[in-house]
Amino acid sequence: MADQANLDARLARARQLLTDARFEAAAEALDSLLAERPDFLQARYEWGVAHYHLGRLDAAIEAFAAVAAINSAGLQSDEFYHALQALPAHQALAVLHPLLPKLSASLKLIEGYGRILRRAAAAANLPHSDIEVIGDSHAVSNFSSISRCRVHWLGPRTMYRITREPLDLAAIGVAPGARIVTVFGEIDCRCHLISKAREMGTTAAALAQSLADAFVRSLQQTAEQGRATQMAIAAIVPPQRAFTNDPAYPTFGSSAERRDAAMSLNRALADAGRRAGIGFLELGAAYYGADGYLDPTQSDGHVHIDFRLTAPIAESLDAMFGPAARRR
Repeated sequence: MADQANLDARLARARQLLTDARFEAAAEALDSLLAERPDFLQARYEWGVAHYHLGRLDAAIEAFAAVAAINSAGLQSDEFYHALQALPAHQALAVLHPLLPKLSASLKLIEGYGRILRRAAAAANLPHSDIEVIGDSHAVSNFSSISRCRVHWLGPRTMYRITREPLDLAAIGVAPGARIVTVFGEIDCRCHLISKAREMGTTAAALAQSLADAFVRSLQQTAEQGRATQMAIAAIVPPQRAFTNDPAYPTFGSSAERRDAAMSLNRALADAGRRAGIGFLELGAAYYGADGYLDPTQSDGHVHIDFRLTAPIAESLDAMFGPAARRR
C-alpha cells in the first residue's frame, strides 16, 4: 500500500487535472488511487466531480452520497447539488432520503431539496409553488420542505437593509399577482439590535419598533411596484437558551436579551403589518418552550428550525392563505 504522502501527491495531481478541465484523465488517475485506497474520501469526492463533468451523473451522485454519508462536508458540493437537480425528482428524492438527517449541514442542499419536492408535486399533479417566500437562511429552513412554497434565498440579508433597499420582485423572479411571505430579522436580533441600542442610549424594544415601521413601509412600496396580491411577514425565530457562540452565526448580547429583542420585533411587526394590511405569520407554538426560547429538539442545533419539522408552519400558511390549489 502506498504511503499517505504519495497518495496526497497523486490526489494533488488529479485535482490539477480537474482544474485544467482534463476530466477523463482525472477520472483515470482517481480510479488508480481508489483501487489502492477505496476509503480515501477526498479522492472519492474528486472522482465524483470528474464524473459529473463527464456527464456520468449516476456515478457522480453515488460517489457524493457515499462521501456525505460519512462526512457531512460532502454535502457542500456544487456538483452534487446540480447533479441532483438534473435527475428525475423521484430518483433525486431516493438519493436524498437517507441523507436527510445530515442535510442541516448544507442550506444549499435544503433549498435544492425543496426544488425537488416541488418538481415531484408537479409531476404528480399536486398543488405546489403558489406562495413566494423571500428572505434569509430561515426562508430556506422554514419553508423549503413545504411544496407550496417557492423559496428565494437572498443570503444573509438583514431587515434593516430591506428598509433602505426595498425588494425588487421582478429582479428576484416573482411575477405580478403573487402571494408573498418575507423572512427577515433574525440576523438583526442576533447581531445588531442590542449593540445599536447600547450605542444610541436607547432600548432594543424602541429600535425594534422603528425597524418594524420602516420595514412595513418598504414592503408596501414593494407590493405596489410589484403588484403583489397578498403579503405576510414571517415571525422571527428566537434563540436557543443555551446556544453556544458559533463563528458561522455570530451573536451580540445574552440569550435573554436576544430572545427579548426577537419578541419585541415580532410584536412590532405584527402591529405595523396589521395597520398596513400585511399579515403576520406565526410559525407555531410547537417550536418554543414556555420561556420563549427556541426548543433545541425543534432546531438544527444552531439558529434555525429543523427543516424536517415544518408541519406547523404549513398549517399556519393554510390558515392565512387557504389550502393550496392545483396550478393550471
